[in-house]
Order: sequence, then C-alpha cells, then structure tokens
Amino acid sequence: MALFAPKKDSDIDNWLLTYSDMVTLILCFFVLLAAMSNVDMVKFEQIKTNMARTIGDKEVLSPIETVTMDLKKDIASLGIENDALVYDNAEGAVLEFSSPFLFASGSAKIKPEAVPFLKRIAATLSVERFFAFTYEVEGHTDESSDELSALDLSALRAAALAQFFISRGIDASRFRVVGLADTRPKVPDVDRDGSEIVHNKILNRRLVVKIEPM
Repeated sequence: MALFAPKKDSDIDNWLLTYSDMVTLILCFFVLLAAMSNVDMVKFEQIKTNMARTIGDKEVLSPIETVTMDLKKDIASLGIENDALVYDNAEGAVLEFSSPFLFASGSAKIKPEAVPFLKRIAATLSVERFFAFTYEVEGHTDESSDELSALDLSALRAAALAQFFISRGIDASRFRVVGLADTRPKVPDVDRDGSEIVHNKILNRRLVVKIEPM
C-alpha cells in the first residue's frame, strides 16, 4: 500500500496562484505609496512595467515607451523625419521640432503649412491614456527680430507652440514654457577658430517638448 498518493498537476500548480496573488498585493502597495508620497514616477513606471512583463511573460510597454512609439509613427507617416524627432531619456520622452519648420525667420507665429502636422501630433498627445503627462516647451534660437531679443523670441515661440496644443484640447495647467535663446546649444555652433558652423546653427534653432509623468 502506497504511503503517499501521487500529486495531481493541479496540486503542483496551486502555489502559482498564491504567488501571483502576493505579487499583485505588492504592486498595489507600491501604487498606494506612489499616491501618498513624492516618488520618481518614471522609475516607478519602469518598475511596474518590468513586474508586469515578469508576471505575464509578455512584452508590456510603459506609458513613456507608448507615447514615444506613437509619436514616431506620426512623424514617419507625416514624412517629417527631417524636421521632427522623438526619443526617450531618463526623465521621460522628448519631442523636437526644427524652428524653420514651424516659424519664419524672426517670427513667433506658427507657419500655416505646419498646422496640419501639429494637429496630428496634438491628437496623439491628447488621448486619455496620456492624461498623466506634463509638457515643458523650450524655445532655442540665436535669431532676433527688429523688435525682439533672441531670448524674447525663443520664449514667444515656445509659448506659441504650447498655446497651439492647448487650443487642441490639452489642459493648460500641464504646460510650462521656457525661453533659452542660445544658452543651451545642441551642438557647437563655432569651430576651434571661432568661425560659425552654419549647419550646426540651424540644428540649434529648435523647439523642444519634454514629456514627463506628473
């Protein structure tokens, strides 16, 4: 007579149910901590996404990865790869536009021909799953007009872009506008001899939208 009955497959897998319940409770605990404290939401989203990938054994995109992917699709489908790009970093996602694509020289008024492209980008950013993002819009330029300094022009351009997105339904409270003129160049605009690098100066004239979790 056997002392022990053979275990059924269902008995062997029972521990998985307990384990998954425990992991779910831990995840809820971290969500509760996030609600009550000032934590790094980017890192929290990364942890939550990695846990979901581990538990579900499948690919799960974080909100930052999702918005980056969606914006890349928009840029590719619109054919504006030479005038816009998007990437993610440690803080969130970054969307960049070339200033000549959006504005005429010395102007802070968005070009009419750029409006259809911006409407498509705004439609992506305004969907419900991205409601927890904030947007810091930076203006970078070394240009000036007869009436405006480079700093004023960069700030007005950043404000114009932010106002456009607000007009398309994104809450104004989620925006911050910064004018930086030529104080933070993307690439050096002069060579070792002090001569201007024309191509680099064009690259430095840009609008940057930093997309970060609240």
